[in-house]
Amino acid sequence: ENFQREEALSLLLSRVVDPATKTFNYDVFYGDDVELERMIQTALSFPMMTHRRVVVLKGCQALKTPAWKKLDRVLSDPPETTCMVFTGDDAKLQKKLSKAAKRHMGVVVFKPIYENRIEPWIRERVRKKGRDISPKAAAVLHLHVGTSLQDLANEIEKLFLFVGDRPRIEEQDVVEVAGHSRIHGIFDLTDAVGAQKTGEALGILRNLLDEGEEPGRMLWMLVRHLTALSKIAGWKKTGVDRKEWSGRLGISPYFLSKYVAQAAHFDEETLQDGMERLLDTENRLKSGYGNKRLLLEMLVVGLCQK
Repeated sequence: ENFQREEALSLLLSRVVDPATKTFNYDVFYGDDVELERMIQTALSFPMMTHRRVVVLKGCQALKTPAWKKLDRVLSDPPETTCMVFTGDDAKLQKKLSKAAKRHMGVVVFKPIYENRIEPWIRERVRKKGRDISPKAAAVLHLHVGTSLQDLANEIEKLFLFVGDRPRIEEQDVVEVAGHSRIHGIFDLTDAVGAQKTGEALGILRNLLDEGEEPGRMLWMLVRHLTALSKIAGWKKTGVDRKEWSGRLGISPYFLSKYVAQAAHFDEETLQDGMERLLDTENRLKSGYGNKRLLLEMLVVGLCQK
């Protein structure tokens, strides 16, 4: 998960790099065009006017096996005065390191946060920055912005500016700051389909397509939404305690009543038919069969049928 990784790197640098001598002792290289010999010589050089030099290689997944063998020269016996950091998208990096290198290096994997942990993450981030946010405000922020930690962090910074000296962020603050950026967003589409509002759903779909939204993401969110409604319908039949529903679905209790109301619009057969329509549309889009916009519009009309 890129955002957590970059934040961890920034924290590390703040503790290791002396701002006064950063120009001389902090170097960044990139895996897709790195000059290995220059990087190795930099890592072997003594720091200037401080006790530590930092060398960062970003995009290390781009390095091939021969490059890793060359780097083993410094990784297997790194200078005590050099801190080397490799970042990339390959969680299997450790397999590329020699036994000697592994004695001096560790691998930290930043996994994506599950959706049901997004709101606690929002509250904790706000708290660490000396503010508070109401549970409803966190839930609405999640709904409007989605699950991208980078986007959420950006919106939180905007909220701090918006509320000024107020210590607590409320629901209306989020609506004012973040809500407008998600008007006619994918969540609005799933809600319109769940409420079987054909005209509204078609209008939102067309806006999303005009804004360049990917059909695959819309289909995935619709599948996710219908799956949630199907689970609720099943739990009502089997008597699962309603208090458990939001936790099992990974949604805020604040939005549960909306899902329950939407589930009442569908029976088991309709939900099954909806899933089949989604699968059929996905296959047609992947095969390039038919007009993309028309296929999606037909899907939405079909999903909204009572």
